[in-house]
Amino acid sequence: VQLPIVPPAHSTMKPTRTPSASPIRKPSASPSASPTLSLAKLTDTLPCADDTKYRNNGAGCDELSARQCDSWNKFGKLMKNHCAKKCRFCDVERCLDDNTFYFDGVQSLQNTCRQMSPTQCGIKDKLGRRVKEFCRGLCKVCEKMAASSSSNAAVQLPIVPPAHSTMKPTRTPSASPIRKPSASPTLSPSASPT
Repeated sequence: VQLPIVPPAHSTMKPTRTPSASPIRKPSASPSASPTLSLAKLTDTLPCADDTKYRNNGAGCDELSARQCDSWNKFGKLMKNHCAKKCRFCDVERCLDDNTFYFDGVQSLQNTCRQMSPTQCGIKDKLGRRVKEFCRGLCKVCEKMAASSSSNAAVQLPIVPPAHSTMKPTRTPSASPIRKPSASPTLSPSASPT
């Protein structure tokens, strides 16, 4: 017997017919204010690039072999997470828990990502592997990467004043920006919309 999925009256999400790839461990007490992106859409927003700061025995992603993608460095960082382009690790799998990971290498159900807590994401096991590198779903690695890359993008956008501006640009932001928009629209759109 299949029970119908009935979303709350205020829900903005449509129900899906298939279960999620990484179900939540404990539902929240109340629905979120805005729905989160699906893992597939989230993965599409993440850059498929190699981290220029990643090192394994002094070598960067460009110097390491693709055969080493499942290895980790002395900081417990899994190569394929940081050398995504080199390791071709850019699909939805990069946001999911690794089903082959067992904490301390002990193959037991209690040592899987499913049984771990988000508070354990920062710790290393006896083999020197950092939990968040393998329990990517539990530790919300992709969500944090997306938030980080979107906040970095916002900081790096150039500010381009309209061509007809009569004010000189300043080096620092205004102490109190205007709250009311201009009465009439500009003649042409700006090169960098806000």
